[in-house]
Amino acid sequence: MIRVNMTQYTEFDQFTRDMRLVFSNAMLYNAEGSSLHNIAVCLLEELECKLEELESRAKETAMKREEEAQLESLSKIKEDEQKLESLSKSKEDELKLEALGEDEPQQLKPVIVSTSIASGKKVKAQVFKKKKKKKQKKKKYRLRGRSSETAKAHRG
Repeated sequence: MIRVNMTQYTEFDQFTRDMRLVFSNAMLYNAEGSSLHNIAVCLLEELECKLEELESRAKETAMKREEEAQLESLSKIKEDEQKLESLSKSKEDELKLEALGEDEPQQLKPVIVSTSIASGKKVKAQVFKKKKKKKQKKKKYRLRGRSSETAKAHRG
């Protein structure tokens, strides 16, 4: 018991070995049937029982920790998959915009739209504000020197 107070045990096995030795010596040096021998037998049995409980608890704790570590690992994997999916979705959107010839997503512009003529209520609805592309103006075909009737006949 002096070792416990002086903290000379570095491993639990050293402590259990010493306890078994104490009880074995008590049984060896005291006659069988004596009170000290019987107490040593009971204490040794109790020690072995408690050690089995501790061992099973330690195994359960180790298994729980392993399961928690696996769950945490799966959680991190799912987070990484979500980040990757988000990144690929934004990259996909960028590629679509490039294909459409646009640099950035279309901006929403609020517009007032009447919902009911009878009630006169108005609400704001979101519509897309499209970027204006430069279009070449089409030249109108002009018939010079002809009357409007002749021009209509040629168009029609």
